[in-house]
Amino acid sequence: MSHNGGVWGRRAKERMREPLSSTSGHVVIAGGTPDQWRSVDEAGWTSLLGDLARAAAAERLVAVTVVPLTGEENWRLAIAEVIDGVIMRIESRHDGRRTIVDALRSWPAGQRLTEETLGRAVRGEVGEPDLVVVCDSDGLLPSTLVWELAYAELVYLPVTWPGLDGDALRRAMGEFRIRQRRFGGVEESPAL
Repeated sequence: MSHNGGVWGRRAKERMREPLSSTSGHVVIAGGTPDQWRSVDEAGWTSLLGDLARAAAAERLVAVTVVPLTGEENWRLAIAEVIDGVIMRIESRHDGRRTIVDALRSWPAGQRLTEETLGRAVRGEVGEPDLVVVCDSDGLLPSTLVWELAYAELVYLPVTWPGLDGDALRRAMGEFRIRQRRFGGVEESPAL
């Protein structure tokens, strides 16, 4: 699998202009450890991406990014391709704070630094996620997603890494659709 830049970028922009009704544009799924990821062969990744892409297309998603719950600095796996019209990305990552530091280190001289421009540098053209699905983590937040957790909704699924599939994504989207998004805010409590 390889990054297909021209088609990938063009289809992403086309899909982002479509109305997404009550669903999300970008979902990040965090699950597994680097050791578990290394045990998956190319056929396994192809199967997982295909299954997730079919579910994502049915949910009218623009992009799905899969990351491990924890990172490992000296190991990298990156896959990006468009499947069934959905941008599918697999990214092994190090600590999420390091991702932000790396983006700042490579910041072009003279380019204005804003939350929006830094967000694009960290997330690329798929943008910030609307939903982060966390698999089998006992309620812990993924250390790989410091930036992405700011405004995304979180759904925890009791799915172990080998059990991740399109059904898990559909269950998470069902949970997401019944929520009232607050974008990092909290509901006001009635006065006592």
